[in-house]
Amino acid sequence: MYGSCAKALNDGVKRVKTEFVVFAHQDILFRQTDDLERFVDHMDRLQIGDILGVAGATKEDKGVYTNVCVNVEGEFAGALRVNGIMKVQSVDECFFGGKTDSFIRFPFDEKICDNWHLYAIDWALDAARRGNVAYVCDVSITHPSKGNINCAYNVGFLKLCQKYSADTDFIRTTIVFSKTGFWHRWYVFLKHEAGRTVRRMRGL
Repeated sequence: MYGSCAKALNDGVKRVKTEFVVFAHQDILFRQTDDLERFVDHMDRLQIGDILGVAGATKEDKGVYTNVCVNVEGEFAGALRVNGIMKVQSVDECFFGGKTDSFIRFPFDEKICDNWHLYAIDWALDAARRGNVAYVCDVSITHPSKGNINCAYNVGFLKLCQKYSADTDFIRTTIVFSKTGFWHRWYVFLKHEAGRTVRRMRGL
């Protein structure tokens, strides 16, 4: 029915009648009975135009800030922990939300995010451009995935770097990072595409 997640979420949020909305991957598991309640408590601190997730990255720090686990044994999805709530540059798509009016006033970019990747990261970068804030919080859910880079992801990240090159010199997502200048973004794109080709040839 939908050719991209951005299109699906833009249509879906129009039907939301509550103050807050949460977008989640289908394989999310709550670790504590109050996880959702605590996430809503954090969202209550947001302004219209802010976004809150459970995994994200900053420009300055290498690694992913998250308390999310990739299995029931408690293996963390990133190297850096979150205490309370903190500002980040990018927010992972696995679990995020905010005030419903935020996503109605500022829809997901269906042209840039014309597949199933990077829509929350693009939204977070756009939030910073208009003076809002992207956050992650210390809610610890389980998401049995460490991320996946495919051609659509690499093309999308290349387009993100181009879109925000006038606003920031560097973008770090929870999977890839690059300076946003022309030569740097194309180098990173070609590097990741070459890596995918090698892995495919090796049968990985």
